[in-house]
Amino acid sequence: MSYFKLGVQGEGFVFFLPDSYRKPLKILGSGIRRSINGTAKRDVVATKYTFELGFDYLSEKEYLNFMQIFRKNNEEGKDLTFVDDEGTYTVLWGSEGFGLDERKPDEEIYWSGTIILEEI
Repeated sequence: MSYFKLGVQGEGFVFFLPDSYRKPLKILGSGIRRSINGTAKRDVVATKYTFELGFDYLSEKEYLNFMQIFRKNNEEGKDLTFVDDEGTYTVLWGSEGFGLDERKPDEEIYWSGTIILEEI
């Protein structure tokens, strides 16, 4: 895939390439239980993904695009759509903060940090 996409449903997408990308699988269910004979069992209710998007140098315009999406999701409660090379997911901002919080001065202002999205 050449670009990842993130956007509010019905309002278009922001196209981007993160500097780092992780997609850990989260298992929702009971803890692991062991029987007397040593076998293990876990009741799995559902699985979902968490998406970790790391950025080293994000321009001011890109930063503002992500901030607008963050506000629409958190303040207005709108669903987000995230597209990677394996599929399309309905997500929400998975961390309490915005994630892009380190400001780097150069000839222009650049931002860095990690955005965490969680599949609904």
